[in-house]
Amino acid sequence: MEGLKVPILLLALILAAFLLVYAPWKPRTDKPSGPRPEKLPDIATQVRLARSAFEKNNFAEMVKLLEPVRLADDPNVQSLLGFAYAGLKDFPAAIEAFEKALAKKRDVSFGYSLAFLYENILDMEKARALYLDLGTAPLGKQMVVKVKLGAARCSLALGDQATALKCFKEVLALDPTREEPYVEILKLMRLARNGKDIDKLRETGDLFHSKSFQYQFALGTLYYELGDFPKATKAIQAAMALNPKNSSPFYFLYQILRKSKKVEEAVAELEKFYAVNPFLPYIFFEAALDAKDQGRLDLAFKFFRSSVTMDRSLLGREDRGTLYAIEQYLKEKGTPVEREFFQALFDFANGDFQKAMNKVKVVLPKIRDPRLKDDAERIARESYAILHREDQYNAYQARLRQEQQMAMSALQASMNARRNNVQQQPSTGSPAARAEELKRTAMLNPNDVKLQYSTALQLSRLGDLEGAKLFLRETIRLDPNIPEAYYSLARLSHHQGKSEEAAEHLAEALRRSPNNSQALSFSALIHSELGDTDRAQKEAEGAIASNPNNGEARLVLARLYASSQPDKALTEVTFGLAVETDPRRIAEFNQLKARLGSH
Repeated sequence: MEGLKVPILLLALILAAFLLVYAPWKPRTDKPSGPRPEKLPDIATQVRLARSAFEKNNFAEMVKLLEPVRLADDPNVQSLLGFAYAGLKDFPAAIEAFEKALAKKRDVSFGYSLAFLYENILDMEKARALYLDLGTAPLGKQMVVKVKLGAARCSLALGDQATALKCFKEVLALDPTREEPYVEILKLMRLARNGKDIDKLRETGDLFHSKSFQYQFALGTLYYELGDFPKATKAIQAAMALNPKNSSPFYFLYQILRKSKKVEEAVAELEKFYAVNPFLPYIFFEAALDAKDQGRLDLAFKFFRSSVTMDRSLLGREDRGTLYAIEQYLKEKGTPVEREFFQALFDFANGDFQKAMNKVKVVLPKIRDPRLKDDAERIARESYAILHREDQYNAYQARLRQEQQMAMSALQASMNARRNNVQQQPSTGSPAARAEELKRTAMLNPNDVKLQYSTALQLSRLGDLEGAKLFLRETIRLDPNIPEAYYSLARLSHHQGKSEEAAEHLAEALRRSPNNSQALSFSALIHSELGDTDRAQKEAEGAIASNPNNGEARLVLARLYASSQPDKALTEVTFGLAVETDPRRIAEFNQLKARLGSH
């Protein structure tokens, strides 16, 4: 046995060596205890699913589907992200995505979408450059039209009327059935006061668009500017027939008839409109004076009472004896109710609001005429509002006086310090030196209200906004009943981003001139920014009622209607563009129009 131990041990060693050589040891690999890493989704699959969601306008789902691959350097992924973000109104993200897509693939749809987005955020330079670049590519007819219209809109916004006109004409050559180029060309001709080629334009324009309100109105206002009143009358009357409820054509027709010395006919025409819409105080005030001159005191009474109860500021104008003439007419031919109403109107006109309210409350139950009742109710409302805002007004004025006293003392101290320190004095001829001189002159004449107000306006132009506000408040201290001072304060506060402060100043402006169209439209803009859309809408509508050519009010309404009533929004845009001359606001109208047209 002892002899076998050695061979067995040797055999074991040989076997161990064999296993070591031919079956080497492998370390044990334990399976991970956690979840396996997920495989990234296939780009083609996600793109296909995102396109399916795009067809259903499900933009949120598109973003969700493309989120795992959003960093992919793939033009299909980036363009779909661009469309999705645009649909969700996240324009900066949409622009970034389309820029990435366009960098990888020169696709016309990417380029047009990117240009449209630039236009949407009012980056008109980039938008126009891209539109013009796209115009050099081989495009289908409809895409060429879209690109040319985009370039024209941007050129208008940038004040390049020549390029805009060229693009609109190119669109007409491609598609003479489109209305927009005709209307825009007519408006450009109106701005330039140039009627050259108007007959040639009308050859095709009348053929396709004679039944369009926008076309006829643009044509009429162009002829009006050119002084061709017969043709202006014909086009404006055509616009009136197409949309009898729109007040803008009536305004122009009335002015045409007055300038043509057809005052009697103008008054008669306005009488027709009064039955539809009496809410045009400025026009009806002028018409009341004209009606009195024509011996139509019945109409003078209607027009006068409606205008001054809507806008008390009109009472500050020379009425050429109209109020007295109406009083004499009513004594002879008026009804007892009309004479009783006139007594309330007379007190209202003279600022005795307590008496006016007491008298109108007595006569109101007796009134049967709907228009006369409306005027009486306005007297009651306005008198009540004036009498019951005194506490609020007094608190506002007290705070204003306290702030003003402190600010003027601080200004006087700082000016004295600079006068005694040569190093602190501004360099001669600089804006700062000019501002210092204006302030010193105004402070040497502290009771000159006109000087305080003009100083404020000049300081504003020099960029000294705080100084401008200071002297506007000084104007108000001297005369609290100047609505323009409050309005200017509101503009400056809004420019500084102080919307609530601006709203407070505007409330005071409207307190003194309740139906001032400018103040109403600006107040509407501010309240829309503050989220009070109901009040914004009412004020914008009131501004248009006072002045149908108020572009700011039209823009506010268009923005309010944009999401819920796009057709009404587009109508407001059309009317706004027909009357607006401010290039900045025209650009905003065109931007909104483009956005509405994309839906």
